[in-house]
Amino acid sequence: RKFYGMMYIGRRLTLDDESLSLEINLFDYQGERVPDKLIVYLHKWIRGEMKFESLKGLQTQLGEDEKKVRQLLIN
Repeated sequence: RKFYGMMYIGRRLTLDDESLSLEINLFDYQGERVPDKLIVYLHKWIRGEMKFESLKGLQTQLGEDEKKVRQLLIN
């Protein structure tokens, strides 16, 4: 099966976590858990690391990022 999504590689600055993190957000995934093995293809870089004043600010930006990525996938 093929899924689309967005990926983040970096530090979780908003949570004051300096360790390196890799997070993948799969769009429209309805499973209970992610498959054990994923093959990821990178399409386009969207933005760099940002620190937000709150989790709400981070969530708002992630929503904007998702809109941008979905638009890129359409074109």
